[in-house]
Amino acid sequence: MHLMRVLAQLAVGDEIRYAVLSEKIGRDVQGEARHCLDTARRRLLRDERRVFDVVRDIGLRRLNDCEIVRTADRARAHIRRTARKAARTVLCADYAALDRETQVRHNVALSVLAVTEIMAGEKAAKRIGKEVDRSGHELSSTLTAALALKDVS
Repeated sequence: MHLMRVLAQLAVGDEIRYAVLSEKIGRDVQGEARHCLDTARRRLLRDERRVFDVVRDIGLRRLNDCEIVRTADRARAHIRRTARKAARTVLCADYAALDRETQVRHNVALSVLAVTEIMAGEKAAKRIGKEVDRSGHELSSTLTAALALKDVS
């Protein structure tokens, strides 16, 4: 909980070094006490809507509202890469050697991963963004999916 109090004191835009956080609890927050830092960040996100991002090899920074929204772009790119890698892994299975039930699971996995990759892509985001801009509000999941998958054969 102590790390939560330390992080909660940071104003938007403030940074704190890992060394300072480690000193506060007497353990290395980049090693043995990483879980303590992760828990503190997760609880502050959940309870107080405070978002912190990593400043590589330095520490953490409390994000402002615009930076919080931009985290979605990084997450979307990560999801897209993960879907692509998972599909490549599934394709390594010898399809002909699988029983019927596992072939179905194989095909479902590839289908879901392909849709995920398309929906997390930049073209889909731009298409959806244009409609959000036009309508002025969040879109329904049905319309979002239709726009993301437009022109997909």
